[in-house]
Amino acid sequence: MKSSVRARYANGVLTPLEPLGLEEGAEVTVSLQDSIGEASAPNQESASATNDGDVVSQGKSIYDRKIRHDVEESSRGEFAVIDINTEDYEIDPSHAIASRRLAERHPDAITYTVRIGSRTTYRAGLRTWGLS
Repeated sequence: MKSSVRARYANGVLTPLEPLGLEEGAEVTVSLQDSIGEASAPNQESASATNDGDVVSQGKSIYDRKIRHDVEESSRGEFAVIDINTEDYEIDPSHAIASRRLAERHPDAITYTVRIGSRTTYRAGLRTWGLS
């Protein structure tokens, strides 16, 4: 199992900031990356996304350039969840399932979601159900 966990180093001890899900006495290998240092990702431009606008513009770009032409007809109405750092993606009728599968491969993913073939991901509004 490979995963990323935030931790704090103080007084010579590295302390996880979230549950690890390990059995007592389990041995692990720890890889360190200074959270202040530069991000390490296949696409450095994507890894620099710092606000929602960056995520949206990069997500749209990846979808239009890499995904749309392959899925627009066959997966209409399904969700495409895209990791803008790796440009990897998952497609599923369930947003939650697509997100979970992508997170299993990329725990630190920064994601953009699009509903394939639609101008919006979700709809909100009032239905009258035939009332006049």
